Amino acid sequence: MEFHMSSSTKILLVNSDRDLSEALIYQLSLNDKYQIIESVEDNVFTQINNNSFNIVIINSQPSKLNGHNLTKKLRIGGFKNPIIMLITQSDAPNVDNKLTIEANEYIIKPFKYPALLKSIELHKLKYQYQKRKLKLAIKYVPIKRLFQSNEPNLNILLLKTYLQYL
Repeated sequence: MEFHMSSSTKILLVNSDRDLSEALIYQLSLNDKYQIIESVEDNVFTQINNNSFNIVIINSQPSKLNGHNLTKKLRIGGFKNPIIMLITQSDAPNVDNKLTIEANEYIIKPFKYPALLKSIELHKLKYQYQKRKLKLAIKYVPIKRLFQSNEPNLNILLLKTYLQYL
């Protein structure tokens, strides 16, 4: 399901909780700067491959695919954009033990809408800043210096990153 707004922030909402999805879509659609695309667990990777999202919001407990596992798979697959995970109170103590998951932020349900909105804006700006900073660093570092590593895999990774930001 896709909801178009005249905005620049594209959000993928991965959530099997129908009531929560409807509430979030309604709240976010009140702000014209968001484009919300809702996804079920089965087509998350298709959605991500076919679209460029600024932010992904994942419910920690979708029915078929655990939100923690989904986040981990996205990161392993190379997804670098911010991920905000909505977690339950009982799941909160486990977050510290799952540092390898790499969600950018965990918001405990129930939460207030302004907290989510603030988190979306913060992570969007932070990601844009980091991207610009990397682009500038690559622009001003001589290419010869980038590839002086003795590790061939590191050189390949650096080359891919360099080409991505040219």
